Amino acid sequence: MSLRSRLAVLFGLVALVASVLVGEFSYRTTSDELEATTDRFLEARASETGQALRDLVTDLRDGSGSDGRQGPSRQDRFEDGLPVADDDAIIQVTGANGVVLTSSATLPSTANSEALRVLRPGRGSETVVRFDDVTLDGESYRMVSRALPQGGVIQVARSTEEDEALRAALVRRFALISALVAVAAAAVGWLIATRVTAPLRRLTVVAGQVAETRDFTTEVGEDDRGDEIGTLATSFATMLDALE
Repeated sequence: MSLRSRLAVLFGLVALVASVLVGEFSYRTTSDELEATTDRFLEARASETGQALRDLVTDLRDGSGSDGRQGPSRQDRFEDGLPVADDDAIIQVTGANGVVLTSSATLPSTANSEALRVLRPGRGSETVVRFDDVTLDGESYRMVSRALPQGGVIQVARSTEEDEALRAALVRRFALISALVAVAAAAVGWLIATRVTAPLRRLTVVAGQVAETRDFTTEVGEDDRGDEIGTLATSFATMLDALE
């Protein structure tokens, strides 16, 4: 392999490694942000459900029934204070005894949800939540479990199918960008190597002519350069003068 080819390959490899590292960092950053966004959404839904349940308990204790405090943002997700089917999340409430009180779809019991179901943190205590990655009917979901003050747990799950599709698209895009950057860098490396090695190729031609013709008066050239190639040309010319 010629020096030009080696330099071109080296440029391409360096660019490929750099672009892969940047792509990996960008992918992880984006992936973490997607997961954080999903977790914030799930926590908000769980908090909203907890508030609706507290409102329902207060209404039942006062004997006033549901007073419609779910608010406009929760109108479609709650009925009589209890969660119903939701377009963007599955909500399930399980009592301290393990009986599912209400659910818009069946969510699995996990070690985290079971631990929180029997925790009974009490009113006024810090909110306790745990996250799990679960599978429902072959589809991946992110799920949060939130302990209820007097026992029981709220579980809210959201499909991660869209997030996974976005991650896959990012991988394809970063792979394409890395390949294009590597090819472009290799081309630039080839051009630079061609320019840098041109004097060496001319010296090679001169050396071949001298070997073939035995003419030690052949003009070497390149001896006016102030770099290593100029030094080599000067030394070669000096050698020819000595042989002459």
